Amino acid sequence: MASTSLQLGSGPLDQIDSGRFAEAKAGINQLSNPKAIDIIAKAEVELYSGDLAEAEAALLTVGLVANDIEIAARLALAEGELLFARRDYYAAQKKFNAAYYLSEFMKDKFGSALALYRNSRIVSQSSQQDETIKMLHEAYESLRGQGPKGEFLRGLIDFQLAVCERRRGRDDESEQLYHSAIDTLKESERGRYYALVLVSYGTVERERGNLVKALELFEEAMNLLNRLNLFADLAHALCELSLVLISQRSHERAERLLLECLDLYRRTENTNGEARAMILLARMEFDRNRPRKAREYALRASELSDLTGDPFLSASARVQLARSSSTDKERSCAIELLQEAIQIAEKHGFIGIKIEALIYLADTYHGFDPVKGPQQIEAATLLLNQHNDAALSAALQRVSQKYQTGRIWREGTKLIFDSNLLPNWYEAKRSLEVFLLKSALDQAGQNLTEAGKLLGISKVHVHDKRKQYQI
Repeated sequence: MASTSLQLGSGPLDQIDSGRFAEAKAGINQLSNPKAIDIIAKAEVELYSGDLAEAEAALLTVGLVANDIEIAARLALAEGELLFARRDYYAAQKKFNAAYYLSEFMKDKFGSALALYRNSRIVSQSSQQDETIKMLHEAYESLRGQGPKGEFLRGLIDFQLAVCERRRGRDDESEQLYHSAIDTLKESERGRYYALVLVSYGTVERERGNLVKALELFEEAMNLLNRLNLFADLAHALCELSLVLISQRSHERAERLLLECLDLYRRTENTNGEARAMILLARMEFDRNRPRKAREYALRASELSDLTGDPFLSASARVQLARSSSTDKERSCAIELLQEAIQIAEKHGFIGIKIEALIYLADTYHGFDPVKGPQQIEAATLLLNQHNDAALSAALQRVSQKYQTGRIWREGTKLIFDSNLLPNWYEAKRSLEVFLLKSALDQAGQNLTEAGKLLGISKVHVHDKRKQYQI
């Protein structure tokens, strides 16, 4: 690193780079005449604590006095982190790129590594895992020779690599990286980032069906974040913990935690988080067989997700709203919502959401057009073979069992059933009527009179049946 004001030794910025945020904050508060670099350090501490308004105020002050390339590089990193926290990823990436090129120009290897790491989180979200991993390995190389100062950042890089490898389906590599990140951050920081790794790894364990281990990880993270008064991250941990409790049918505690995190999200004006909490509350109320309450939460979640513009929340809210529409026998609305959720999931690579939407699409078809259900079940099963999720597997098994009493499917121009799994009489009658009606309408070019002649029934009868089955 160049011999300049950035070489602070045990100063606030160096403490931040080592993960010692409490020490940095204490040191900054003792400064009577802070320099520009100290103000940037203050902004980084405020970002760590989740106080975005204070961070922004500090950075605006620096912007008025910055005339040094090294301060400009560090300022760009802090400004990028503020934009990242506000989910303005495009603008954040521009700042991180600027910081990287400035650091490279100065031959500041640590600054380059930090810029690459922060930028990698955005690249990973856009499903570019190979590019992300390449960036993170470059960051690793830049940390050679940095000594103890680089340990904290190495832990963060391991964490991001673990997430990437998980998204690529390389579970063994991801497992090793998660353990490495937890061990490193436990020694170097034991604060916010350590808790975030615990939450992320807890999510992995929950999806594997290891609910006891997941609960342990979430509880540890929750206690740590509560002690540090990091409310935004605490709300996220509470949401993840509540999912385990819902799976364990500990609904009363799950409800308390979700209402608590809903309050935290509202206090921090986090609309995305509020929408997520509403989605989970809707899911929980379905599990408790309280469809009216579930619908209230689902409607509110849908409204909030439209405001956020977040595709993941939008798809998730559509699934829960579809479940409530199905309960109210609004079949066509439910199918439309689930198909929209599938389209969003396919566009953005949300495999879990796609599986969930396919499962409930099959569930909806069971009471409406059962010949279509097995196709959705088959598609969900194929995806689940590549995406391990115990909760989704249980949901798929539940819906699949509905079809076991009478398996009927359409194959080209034929209606087929398995004689070893004879269908329910009324299910068979409905399936046959739907099949005959659709086939006749197709042959008659959707002409009701001609379709009636083919079936030997009146035009009015065709019209009534088409309305009954919403064909």
